[in-house]
Amino acid sequence: MDWGAISEIYVPYKDGNLWLEPLSQAVEFLNSKGVDGFFVNGVGAEALPLSLDEKKRVLEKVLERSKNKIIIQNITEYKLEKVLELAKHAKDSGASHLLISQHPVYSLSNYLLFYKKVSEKVELPIILYNEKLLGQIFSPAQVSAILSLDNFVGYKDSTRDISHTQEVLELMPKGKDLIAGSDSMIYVTYALGGKGIVSLVINPFPELVVDIVKQLKDKNYNKAFESQLKINRVREILKSYGFSAGYREACRIREIECGEPYNKLEALNEKQKDELKQKLTLEGLI
Repeated sequence: MDWGAISEIYVPYKDGNLWLEPLSQAVEFLNSKGVDGFFVNGVGAEALPLSLDEKKRVLEKVLERSKNKIIIQNITEYKLEKVLELAKHAKDSGASHLLISQHPVYSLSNYLLFYKKVSEKVELPIILYNEKLLGQIFSPAQVSAILSLDNFVGYKDSTRDISHTQEVLELMPKGKDLIAGSDSMIYVTYALGGKGIVSLVINPFPELVVDIVKQLKDKNYNKAFESQLKINRVREILKSYGFSAGYREACRIREIECGEPYNKLEALNEKQKDELKQKLTLEGLI
């Protein structure tokens, strides 16, 4: 499957509470710029603090404004019952795929049994998620074993480890898709045979990510490499202002409201806002 350029769309907060209203504008903006889909309730998008009901509301809001797109519901729950509840809601609401991560912090003694139970009980195709931030990285052998289960169709690799990715590709069953889970790995992932990117940079600057995906599909590798280097620079600028504050402020500079960071103390002050704007201007982005 060609996954293309997918937005890990930010969860908007206001004073530490979910603020749904801005999501419609953000989704419409990204759709107008040619994104291929949305990854909803991601870790990088700061969805971990949300309750199950809030996660459902976020998904519903994205679906309201995005028809005929890839819509992936991310699930990072410990209990099987909660995984299945979110999975059923995603199916009933019209999502196209589920993405299920490794368990945060605590490892599973029998991880394969857990994912087997999930695969047997859910009705949507599943992507496996391996995220460094969650603290327990699946090995290539573990990734391959999970991808051998029914209903698993792909692997979102957020390890940012080329050796890991290469070994996964050597071991994983045929017919499963590799999706980049970091903006810094788009070029490498496609060069290794990957078929998509779940991106945070795409939220303020969709043109950068949509363009590199097109260049890679067209096998314009020299231009795509230049694009990757620019994306890397922009990513480092945005990340230098904390977990999400730089990305959210860049969206506001483009007149797209993405809400505050979950922790309002991480919001940029006026000096930082001016500094960020200058850096982005030097990159020719505003």
